[in-house]
Amino acid sequence: MNIMKKSFLGAVLSLGLLSAAHAD
Repeated sequence: MNIMKKSFLGAVLSLGLLSAAHAD
């Protein structure tokens, strides 16, 4: 469960960084 949660958070963070980069 913890690993799944971590990977999910990692994916969300990655998407957030990508969005920020594109918005910039």
